[in-house]
Amino acid sequence: YEGLGVDLPTTQGRAGQAFEGIELTIDGQGHYWVDGHRVYQKQLNALLSIKAKSVEPTLLIVGDKQAPHYSVVAAMDMARQSGITRIKILTESKEST
Repeated sequence: YEGLGVDLPTTQGRAGQAFEGIELTIDGQGHYWVDGHRVYQKQLNALLSIKAKSVEPTLLIVGDKQAPHYSVVAAMDMARQSGITRIKILTESKEST
């Protein structure tokens, strides 16, 4: 996620498996990106509705650790309104020492 300049928050745990679904990146300024393209908040709900019909309705949120909390919550609410009930949030795994 370096291409978009996203600095992931860290958690304990193992790295995830390959993901199939809708990937939404939220940068440190709260801007939304779907499939590497900038999407404005007004467009996001409609885009999620369309994508939810064409792929597995799971949303992966890749949020910068500096992303405004509101942007993440708003994205989760729009996903729910679009019929997406499975939401995953990607974090960067801490190295065990």
